[in-house]
Amino acid sequence: MSEAPETGSLLLRAAYARQRVALDLVPPQVLADLRRYLAEAGDSFDGSKLVDGCLEGRAGDGEAVLRKTLVGLRSDVMIEATSGPVVRSRRPTPVATKLSAVLLGKLIAFGVSFLVAVGILWILHELSPSLDIYAVKDFVLDRVRGVRGG
Repeated sequence: MSEAPETGSLLLRAAYARQRVALDLVPPQVLADLRRYLAEAGDSFDGSKLVDGCLEGRAGDGEAVLRKTLVGLRSDVMIEATSGPVVRSRRPTPVATKLSAVLLGKLIAFGVSFLVAVGILWILHELSPSLDIYAVKDFVLDRVRGVRGG
């Protein structure tokens, strides 16, 4: 980097400030002040004030910070180069768990269907107490057999 962070663009200064925060180089009191400022400012905060706050006291950063940054950068690049993006894999679901879930789902569906059928029969009985459900069953079966030709 040819330009110093204090004279560079806001983007370069922000990147440098973010690196200082990531390396825990910003003093806790400054971070507390910045958090208070951000809480008060809400979404309309002044970016250069935030960056300047994070860059405060950077004269003491020294060679150790450069070493830490380069080691971290090397690790990030090597991880990406050797393994590609990190993809998390899930453990396969056991067959017994899948089977029990399917059976429980079918049991719930059967129970709801049963309750709906009983509810319909109860409503029919209340509306017409003389209705014979067996006669309705025979009527429906006769119609089905007539359609099937049997």
